[in-house]
Amino acid sequence: MLGIDASQRMLDRANHDSASDVSNGTIRYLRGDLDGIDLGSANFDVAYSSLTLHYIVDLEGLFATVRRSLVDGATLLYTAEHPIFTAPTIDRSVDVEGTSVWPLDRYSDEGQRTRNWLSDGVIKQHRTVATQINALINNGFVIDHIAEFGPNEAIVEAEPAFVIDRERPAFLIVKASAA
Repeated sequence: MLGIDASQRMLDRANHDSASDVSNGTIRYLRGDLDGIDLGSANFDVAYSSLTLHYIVDLEGLFATVRRSLVDGATLLYTAEHPIFTAPTIDRSVDVEGTSVWPLDRYSDEGQRTRNWLSDGVIKQHRTVATQINALINNGFVIDHIAEFGPNEAIVEAEPAFVIDRERPAFLIVKASAA
C-alpha cells in the first residue's frame, strides 16, 4: 500500500497510527503533491482519495495518472466536497426567521474559489458534477456508483450540530472501475 499526502503533519499521524504496517513494509507513505505525481503503470488494484480532489488544479491529468497506475478492472473510490458546496462565492447567511440560507451562485463557472475555512485563504477548485464524471470517462473509467452524501436523521440525532448539513449534500462519493 502507498499513502500520499502533501502535509507532513498528516503523514506523521499516519505513520504513528499504522506503525506496525510501516515497519513490516505493508504500508509506505510518500510526501507529494497529486498535481503532477508519477505513480508508474499498472501498480495498484485500488486507488482511494478522501477530500482532496477539490484542491487539484489538473483533475484530468490526475485521473490519467491514476488510470495508468491501476491494473485493468481496479477500483477508484473518492470523496470530494460536493460542487453545490464549492460553487458559491458568498457565504451562508441566516434569514429573518433564523433559517440558514445556502446561496448557490456561479455553479457553471468552474475554477478557483478562495474560502476562509480552518485558516484564511484556502484555495479550492470548483467543478460541476458533469465535469468530474466526464473527466473519469475520458480517462478510461466506468462509473459504478455515485452518492451525494449528507447526514441522515440518525447522524443528526447522534450529533445535533450536523442538522445544518441536511440542507444540501456536503460530499460527492464516486466509485469507478478502470476499464
